[in-house]
Amino acid sequence: MKLNKPEKKIASLRIALNIFIVLAIGVTPFVYSSEWKTLLTGRVLEMSTPLTDLFIKASKEFFTACILFCALGLAKSRVSIIASIPIVFLLAFSVVIGFFSSDNTLVYLSGLRWIFPLFLLVSLIGIPQELEIRVLRNSVFLVFLVSFAVQIMQTRSYNPTFGLTAQGFSERSAGIFTAPINAGILAVSTSLLVWVAPFKKQLTNIIVILLVLASVLLTRSGTALIGVFFFIVMRFCQSIRLKIAPAIIMSSVVGTLVLVNLPFITSRSTILSTSGGTRLGILSSALDTSNFLYGNFGQYSNTALLISSVMGEGGPKGVIADSMITSLVGNVGILLAVLMISLFAILAVLSVLSSNYAALTTSVLLLFFSLSVNLTESFPAYLVFAILIAYQIPQLVPIRVKVRVHSG
Repeated sequence: MKLNKPEKKIASLRIALNIFIVLAIGVTPFVYSSEWKTLLTGRVLEMSTPLTDLFIKASKEFFTACILFCALGLAKSRVSIIASIPIVFLLAFSVVIGFFSSDNTLVYLSGLRWIFPLFLLVSLIGIPQELEIRVLRNSVFLVFLVSFAVQIMQTRSYNPTFGLTAQGFSERSAGIFTAPINAGILAVSTSLLVWVAPFKKQLTNIIVILLVLASVLLTRSGTALIGVFFFIVMRFCQSIRLKIAPAIIMSSVVGTLVLVNLPFITSRSTILSTSGGTRLGILSSALDTSNFLYGNFGQYSNTALLISSVMGEGGPKGVIADSMITSLVGNVGILLAVLMISLFAILAVLSVLSSNYAALTTSVLLLFFSLSVNLTESFPAYLVFAILIAYQIPQLVPIRVKVRVHSG
């Protein structure tokens, strides 16, 4: 069937969107290539000093920006979701308030970089279709396999960065990242995508789950371990067609049991006090220094930290956030942070009301990972969750407003 001019434009933009998704995910192993190669040696990795060329690191930002432009170009071809209106308002308000409250241009630009993935999510609502999810699944799965292979090699690298076992081997492996938790989030994200867009052969799907579990165990990340067991329980409950309320209770019980036994499972006796206690301390500090209506926009971002390390004492001061919750409080203030978190919590509630297992699991994992990672600066996690949630929101919010498509 012959396409008219607007339809050809839409088709071209969709092709471009899928190409940029592949490219954005595909550069992931190269973004921290010098860092993970260091972890394959006996040298300690200095987290504060970037080793990989900034041009290579910037490639992911370029491809992600291209995805945003494709999404904006496809906006007229979709049905606009009312659910995006409050998110757009909160994001725009945060940027404006940040502009007037910030006294440093570089810090403000760091804030724009930090909040960009949230704008990306909004622009994608209603855009991804099954094809995009399959393309994303295949791309993430291939990157996961690379990361898992690197993890296996790292366990025998004798690198002391994350501690050593009694036998002298590396205690934790980060794969193609600089922190083990990021490898864990990649693994759990892979399992989520295979759930939403399963492979044709059931055996393949089972093998993926087993590989994901092995990868998470190699990271010894408490957050990733709780996340993967929560996923497994929810996936099992859906497969036996259990009602969603009992499934939530069952997954909560299993999650609590895993949490209590983390020191034993991970062989990290102080994991609860060091990881949890440290993050609570940073959050408490952010609450003390942030205003109720506005925060220190951009200061609680990894970009500001990087600029601080490069420029030294003469540069702007960045603050370690160590979690999305803390970065929200520190960057946009207590009120806006609560409102933004509430919007994602509402998605979880809507998922329960619609008995959408996959959407509920995605929302809960997003909120849970936000306790331990600054997700908007964790790549490719923010891109995967942005596309997944943008795909799932139309399944949860039936109220839509038609967007007129102009021809000619």
